[in-house]
Amino acid sequence: MERDPTYASVLNGGNRPTYASVLQKNNNPAYPSILSGDSTVDRMLRRGKQPVAAIFIHAGAGFHSIANEGVHLEACSEAARVGMMFLKNGASATEAVEAAIKCLEDQEITNAGFGSNLNIEGVVEGDATIVDYLGRSGACGACPGIKNPISLAKMILDHSCRPLSLRRVPPNILVGVGAKGFAEEHGMASTLNDNLISRNAKERFLRWTEDLRKAESRLMPAPTACALDSASTAATLTGTWNEGQPDSPRPLRNASQGIPQNPLDLAAPVFQVPGSHTSAKRLKNLSDGPISRPTRRGEPSFDGQSHDGTAINDGGLPNAVGAQLPGEPVEASDPGQELGNPDVYRETQKKDKVTDTVGAIAIDLKGRIAAGSSSGGIGMKHTGRIGPAALVGVGTAVIPEDAEDPDRTSVAAVTSGTGEHMATTLASSKCAERLFYGTRRGPGGRNIEEDDEQILMESFIMADFMGHPGVKPSPTAGAIGVMAVKKDRGGIWFYFAHNTDSFALASMSTSDREPLCVMSRLGKDRKVSQGARKIRLD
Repeated sequence: MERDPTYASVLNGGNRPTYASVLQKNNNPAYPSILSGDSTVDRMLRRGKQPVAAIFIHAGAGFHSIANEGVHLEACSEAARVGMMFLKNGASATEAVEAAIKCLEDQEITNAGFGSNLNIEGVVEGDATIVDYLGRSGACGACPGIKNPISLAKMILDHSCRPLSLRRVPPNILVGVGAKGFAEEHGMASTLNDNLISRNAKERFLRWTEDLRKAESRLMPAPTACALDSASTAATLTGTWNEGQPDSPRPLRNASQGIPQNPLDLAAPVFQVPGSHTSAKRLKNLSDGPISRPTRRGEPSFDGQSHDGTAINDGGLPNAVGAQLPGEPVEASDPGQELGNPDVYRETQKKDKVTDTVGAIAIDLKGRIAAGSSSGGIGMKHTGRIGPAALVGVGTAVIPEDAEDPDRTSVAAVTSGTGEHMATTLASSKCAERLFYGTRRGPGGRNIEEDDEQILMESFIMADFMGHPGVKPSPTAGAIGVMAVKKDRGGIWFYFAHNTDSFALASMSTSDREPLCVMSRLGKDRKVSQGARKIRLD
């Protein structure tokens, strides 16, 4: 599929030439200099300090196969590079978020833009949201024929700030053919549905269509426990296991041994992006010993090691909980034997089960934060279904800084997982509020103060999400991954947590030579995996 010419040159590799359009911004009145009229940046430069920008990326929560792990993380790494290139050249946080997510949408490996899941009629319907530093948003949902839904969301955001005749209120969310019509009306070309369908997406659709036909024609006999176990293995092998669909066969456990009958529960190595400066040695250094520093409100209270073994420091992402670094032993000496067939395990590791949202959070050189999400939604979804990626406060949220706040605190959060449950729990806004106010859910559902962000993030998943009255009795699996960023005068704090089998992430600041990437895996006997990173502003 042909890449968009606005940043195709950046993705060609080699010397990675800077975008001509970005370089022209300094001479373009539409993009004023980053030094003009911004007292914070001016003060920092007068003091000899360089302003700091940062970009944070995730490529969806679910299960990323061992075979494709490198592809997923390279996609995250490339998106971070693209976003950082924009930021270094003075682009706003919303522009950087759009560019980074656009890069992910053009990757077939992600469920966003090209290669997205198809709805039940075989149509790609994209969802996307972008939220700026003031909490203003633009979003599109169930939009057909649009190659990059995030760019349409950004267009809607930009036009929502412009007045209409007769004092009409400009929209900040459009869906379906209305969203497509808005795009065409304002100069964004639409495309044929076939141009958005990848080979893998088509194969998934045909396989799921046949499964649906059999189920609805009642040709399949009532399953026994043995048949369910077989169906679970088959679903894993063929990639039809979908965390957001209640009818997907769920992995069973061996009652006598308590061993997962699905390799999704097994730990796997952390991936090192080829050519990246985030070497295995550097990743190891993150867990060489605890980092001694006092805990205070607004600062991550992970003391070098989290309660479940996640390591952090000021320079990089954590080792994934339950994951093994290259050269380290895997917990199970022969995981194939636990499945009863080594060939089954090895084959399963080649299949992805990622059918979720991608997201990005950026902080520009002016210290302004923005966030965005994009998704093709779950496979075989109902036509017109709106997912969390199109809903502000569900898939994407920003709490803007208050002009009278001496700490200048702002928070952004993006989520990925079971969309309907995230809508029930208002997941992204709830996570952002927890970090902003430093609270967690206590007895009786009342908020109590919590200074330990590790406890806070775990409580968000287990109490606010999994423990929500609307989620607990649901037959649909409660799956979620959340990425959040908190900025104040003391620094930029990056957090992530998930209860899915894996979560692909990358981060990059202006002081990093290359993006820092990690494939966080849940491992065995863990309910939540998480990590954090601090980026200093001085």
